[in-house]
Amino acid sequence: MEELLARYELEPSLRDVYTEGPSDRQRVQHFLRAHKVGDVGVYEVDTVDVPYEFDPGGGQESGQRQRLIALGVQLQERCRVGLQRRVACIVDADSDYLFGYTEESPLVLRTDYCALELYAFDEGLLAKFVDLVLLGLPFEARDVLNGMTETLQQLFYFRAANRRLRLGLSWLSPERCCSLDGSVVRLDEEDFLRRYLNKSAKLDRLEEFRRACEEVRAAGRDLERRRCIHGHDFVELLRWYVEQVKNTRYAPVLFERSLWACVDVKGLGGERLFATLLERFLGRGQ
Repeated sequence: MEELLARYELEPSLRDVYTEGPSDRQRVQHFLRAHKVGDVGVYEVDTVDVPYEFDPGGGQESGQRQRLIALGVQLQERCRVGLQRRVACIVDADSDYLFGYTEESPLVLRTDYCALELYAFDEGLLAKFVDLVLLGLPFEARDVLNGMTETLQQLFYFRAANRRLRLGLSWLSPERCCSLDGSVVRLDEEDFLRRYLNKSAKLDRLEEFRRACEEVRAAGRDLERRRCIHGHDFVELLRWYVEQVKNTRYAPVLFERSLWACVDVKGLGGERLFATLLERFLGRGQ
């Protein structure tokens, strides 16, 4: 960290973006190149030795996201020169729109939706993906997204209830509890909840967990649906959905990359996060 602070203070032309992982790094880097934003490095947070984790969630969060927030906080607090036009730490919003959050640092930028993957939750983009990558589906893209929404939001609220109760539950892949009814995904909620809690030996907390689920569901009722869907759940359930319909298997990594390849990077510039990146690195001043 000391070396990084010194570099920003001694090299006024240095401009960087930090992301949670390699996929996010490539997506942001591609966006900046498409908009001809030069001389901006894009790095994973793992490349920086962050001396502590800043956790506004009360000790319930860890990992790359929290290290990235910690990096933005430390750079803002400790650097003797202004970095607001030179540094951006991009984090997935996760459940922040549901629970609320304090703006830790102007260097920390949240996704407009729960995660970067949710920029691909778009009817036009999915239609392109269906036509050019999947070579067709028996349902319209709108029907696919609408048919997945309720189950995706259920899964999101289960994750949020786990966070609220601080149970530390290990996530459970939901596919074995799902079925396809025409274009609609049906989740056997009772079966999933029992399996989910039992996996972490917390089945005795089932009724408490159900109550927490209803509370977070009520809190998210007025949120835009992409702010109540977990990014990983969206990609994984979409892949499962397509595999059921087409009766074939897709490599998870290639499926996700192909989906993102259909994103209109020029159009992304109209989203708040990406518009902020363009203003930050193409604007003037410190």
